[in-house]
Amino acid sequence: PLWINLPSSSPPPPAIGGSISEHGSSQRDTFRPRTEHGSQGADLAPPEVWAQIFDFLDFQSVLQCCACSSSMLKDTMPLLTTLTVNTSNEMNLTIARRFRDIASLAINSVYTVSIEDAETPEEFYVVNMKRLAVCRFVPFIGRFDKLKAVEVGGTMDEDGSVANLIPLTTSYLWEEGEGYPHLADRDLMLLLIDNVTEGYKSGALSRDTTVLGLWCPDAKDRRGQNVSNCGACKAAAKAYPLECVSRFDSRGSSTSEVLSGRSFFYDCCLSRSQIDGFIEERPGGKEVLEHEDRFLLLLSRGRRFELPPDDKESLHIVEYTETLLEDISRAIANMGINKKSISASKVTEAIFRSFRVGSCGQMPPMNRCLLASTSLEKLNELGLPLVAKDLDIDLEDLRRHADQITKATVQGYTDRRNFIRNDIDKILPCCLGLICRIVLSSESQIRGLCELDLIVGLQAALNEGVADRNESVKVLKALLTDPTTETFQLVAESSLIRALCNCTFARSTSQSNPRGFEATLSLLVDMTARGDSERCIKNIADTNFAISGLVGMLEKTTDVSSDALAIIVALSADHFDKLKQLPNFMGKVAGVRERQDST
Repeated sequence: PLWINLPSSSPPPPAIGGSISEHGSSQRDTFRPRTEHGSQGADLAPPEVWAQIFDFLDFQSVLQCCACSSSMLKDTMPLLTTLTVNTSNEMNLTIARRFRDIASLAINSVYTVSIEDAETPEEFYVVNMKRLAVCRFVPFIGRFDKLKAVEVGGTMDEDGSVANLIPLTTSYLWEEGEGYPHLADRDLMLLLIDNVTEGYKSGALSRDTTVLGLWCPDAKDRRGQNVSNCGACKAAAKAYPLECVSRFDSRGSSTSEVLSGRSFFYDCCLSRSQIDGFIEERPGGKEVLEHEDRFLLLLSRGRRFELPPDDKESLHIVEYTETLLEDISRAIANMGINKKSISASKVTEAIFRSFRVGSCGQMPPMNRCLLASTSLEKLNELGLPLVAKDLDIDLEDLRRHADQITKATVQGYTDRRNFIRNDIDKILPCCLGLICRIVLSSESQIRGLCELDLIVGLQAALNEGVADRNESVKVLKALLTDPTTETFQLVAESSLIRALCNCTFARSTSQSNPRGFEATLSLLVDMTARGDSERCIKNIADTNFAISGLVGMLEKTTDVSSDALAIIVALSADHFDKLKQLPNFMGKVAGVRERQDST
């Protein structure tokens, strides 16, 4: 694929490094450029073209190509702008001098990542630092005069793939070593951080060079504990270029960037306010804090989730975490200007940058980008100039993605372990909200969604957190708008009714958390009020503790007791014998009637 302008009659190009042809001569000659005396091989492209091709090769492949041709060595090698290093031995200072125009460097030899307790709930990552790469790091990258960005990376022990989507701040770095040269992984990471800091201070690293992907071992461990006042992080905040310090992550916030498929700068153990304090103390720091670019940068760091692709492409959903919203609010306060004076187009553009994919920042198709409605509401509460129609997906596009969203949601709730590992579970309530919009806007799609096991997913969501349960109830209520009996019979299945009764009555009698049952109780009222509710009423009556739970609710607040009484009235026609056997049943009903009359 690297060959250009080969005659149609020419044999296939040889492998890199050459091979022996059937005539006994080496095909390495075909790599020689045409000279004034002619050449037996094919014409090579100009050095500028080869340089663009080499940007897609790793370091070893580039060296193999250049070893085959003096022209590539002298004319092409200096023109390369991107380089990927995969082993510590490739970090050679003498060879580095030949790469004159390198602006972007990826070093994937700093650590390896192994998975412990794989495929179990206790699964975690262990990071093993490479001492040779740590020692060579600063001298090596300091050889590239035009270097703008270098990314610290590693590989997976399992298959050697690049470990660029691992939330490293929640991984383990071994803290016990055997003394030099077998230092503890934690000490090697701190040594690398100190080396980069001293590189900036001594001038070995240009102030225009940005080092990406470093993290403090104390930023956040997998138990969520923080350890502040780290000397390495304080020194970094004082020595790194101001632009880099303003983009530091704090106490594990880089996890959101990594899981979104984006690079991060440096995740330190300092709080955001401590980082801002160090910035303000430095010359020009106050101006950095007050500039709107910092605020717009934070807006472009929304957490991007990627739903599994259907037969076409993935679907991208962006949500803003509470921590990020607090940082955005602080940045607005530091700017000291009226929020409404901020350009709405700049705000919209910054939010859309959160959908970028990969290190090259490629934007997915806009009709496959969704901003979570909860995030839109919270950004609106901050007083930002938002244009809702620019940030919301078109309803027709949303309907086209209905099957993809439903499949991902059902899989997310029924295969919880796999989705938790990929952090997709956090966006499932948002997916339920999208399904609710689809159901309410298109009755014709309801049957198709139910055939994708939507009811099974909704039932599983009832057993999760409050947000999941409430969104599931909203979808079920939306399904009740379908007048057909077929859909209602699916909703009134005995297994779903049992799940609703469990959420409603078990939670209402809970001493630790007696609230959170109102939404499911309201849903049961709507279901029993339908004209075709016989099957639903029977399933409620057949559920253990449902009737006793309903009667127990008659002594609660007016709203709750009124809803419970409405269900009891629906049950009384066929199940009055069960009701009247409960202690003081009629007295409790009379009490509810009196409270209703008084209000």
